[in-house]
This record gives sequence, C-alpha cells and structure tokens, in this order.
Amino acid sequence: MDGQEIQQFAMRLALELPEVTQSNPFGPDYEVFKVVDKVFMLTSEIDIGPVISLKCEPEYGTALRQEHDSIIPGYHLNKRHWISIGGGSSITEDLLRDLVLNSYELVVEKMPKKQRPARDAVHDIRIVVAESPAELVENSALFDEPVLEASAADFLARPGHVLFLALDPAGKGIGFVSGVEMRHPDKAPEMFLYELGVAEEWRRRGVAKALVLALRDEARIRGCVGMWTGTEGENGPALATYRSTGAMVDAESVFITWDAL
Repeated sequence: MDGQEIQQFAMRLALELPEVTQSNPFGPDYEVFKVVDKVFMLTSEIDIGPVISLKCEPEYGTALRQEHDSIIPGYHLNKRHWISIGGGSSITEDLLRDLVLNSYELVVEKMPKKQRPARDAVHDIRIVVAESPAELVENSALFDEPVLEASAADFLARPGHVLFLALDPAGKGIGFVSGVEMRHPDKAPEMFLYELGVAEEWRRRGVAKALVLALRDEARIRGCVGMWTGTEGENGPALATYRSTGAMVDAESVFITWDAL
C-alpha cells in the first residue's frame, strides 16, 4: 500500500470506532483523531510521504520497525510510545486494522471507566480459567472441532494443562487460549501456547492479546521461565498479536509434524 492508501484506509476505520472525532487543531496538513478527548491517531505528510501515527507498546513498536522499513519512530511524537507508518509493500490492511484498533484500545484502557465509550470492548470482557468440561462443550463454536465432554475432562484433569475463556459482558464465551506446561530434565519449565481462538465478531479488538497476557501471567505464577508457540509465517494477525505482548518471532525455525500415528 502507498502512503495515501494507508491514510484513507486508516481514516475510514478510525471513524467507524465509537466516540471518535476528527479535527485539525494543528492546521490543515494534520488530521487528528480522538476517542472522547484523547488522541490515538494522526495523519501528516513528511519527507517519506503521507504517514499515519499511532500509539503502540514500546516492545511491539521496536519489533514492527525491525520488520517493516516504512514503520519509523513517531514523527514529532514520543518515539517510545508512538510509531509512524508510511507506504510500503509489507503494509497490509490486516496489519493496519490491528494497529489502529490497538492504538484506540491503548487510549481507552487508560480512561476512567465512566469516560470510556459505551460499547462492548476489551475493557468489558472477563478472562476466567475453565474449570469444568461443560464450559468447554458449551463454547464448542470457538474451537476448530466440536468439543467432546470426555476430551475436555481429560484435558482439564492433566497436571500442567490450563485453558482460559474470554467472556463478553453477558457471560458468553468469545475466545480462548490453552497452554501446556513443558518440563525437561535439563531445562527450566516453559509454557507452550497450544491454541488461541477468538469469535469472528470480536477479532481485532484486543481479546486475543488479553488472553495471551493471561496465559503469560499464569506461566509466571507456575514458575515458567518462558513461553513459546508456533504459527504460519503468513499469519499476519496472529504474529501481530504475539508481538504486541512482547514476543520475539524467529522466522528461521521450521516445524516438523507427524500427523498419521
């Protein structure tokens, strides 16, 4: 995408979000987007062409700049907490959608609850540990295949196995993450992120990130020294989610599977 396409796409997306306003307090060359009264996105034109600027976690921003030549520290902004994105072949709509929504949520999460937009969002969800097979059977739609009660009971009963559910304000399951604690005679324990899933209508709204962070915190409680997982190299949304939680992506590793045992 070129810089102008990036700006147009990001502006359309931003204006679809609850309680977002657009203004030009710094002059006609700068479009400023606020949620309530807090800035979460700006557009401008600099020496590399049209750009958008977004809030971003410092670790995630570092990883993005390493991977994308056209992502730079925030232009005339706090360079630790903002990034600017210009035109580049590696910039996709999926990546932009994740980054715009991530910036929006970062701002919303810092607001007092009474000031937050009136909507079902990541700050309204609950993350709970699944404790009964019935919970997993009831939320089968979140999984690749229907959940069998016997399989769910077996998973939950095994030491080192854990599964978190994300629930919407009405208590309905909207996502999950499962983990398996890995141990070896010559290594400290690690947590393997086995699977992550979020309902279609709740994707790109911070739910996946909240689930990964819940599993990370559980891993720390269990004494794990690290956490790891695997996904396809072209799975941009998943990689963006993992990077936003501080993960490092090793593009050189190869996964080998034996499916028919």
